[in-house]
Amino acid sequence: GVPAEAEEEVKVEGDDYEDNSESWEHVRSVLSGASLFAGLHPDQPTGDIVEQAVLRGLPFAVVPCCVYSKRFPKRRLKDGTQVRSYETLLRWLHEIGERHGITIEEETLLFGGKNRVLFSYGRLGKQYFEKHQRRPPGQSG
Repeated sequence: GVPAEAEEEVKVEGDDYEDNSESWEHVRSVLSGASLFAGLHPDQPTGDIVEQAVLRGLPFAVVPCCVYSKRFPKRRLKDGTQVRSYETLLRWLHEIGERHGITIEEETLLFGGKNRVLFSYGRLGKQYFEKHQRRPPGQSG
């Protein structure tokens, strides 16, 4: 099941969206059926993708791009620093995992531009995915 705190956190960060309960029920329904979260340069929803995956204990991968510091002035690192740069955005996303005891890893992808991927194996952990990884025929682990 979905943790109660995840259900309570479904509203979009800094939302200025109408509170249309029918729309939110649809969002809750979609999120409750998710088995992983992913975002490639997702812009404003970046924080929500990470937070919802972490709260649900699900694996995720996100390649953040734009910071949107004016849109989200309340984003702060645990030391109080406002999130205004790409580096502080990455740190802030890592801190979401830290607050909930979830390790968020980071790698650099082989293309130009904003190419850092943050990911987590969720509550199942890396070992689970390594053990159940599908390999091409004739290849052993």
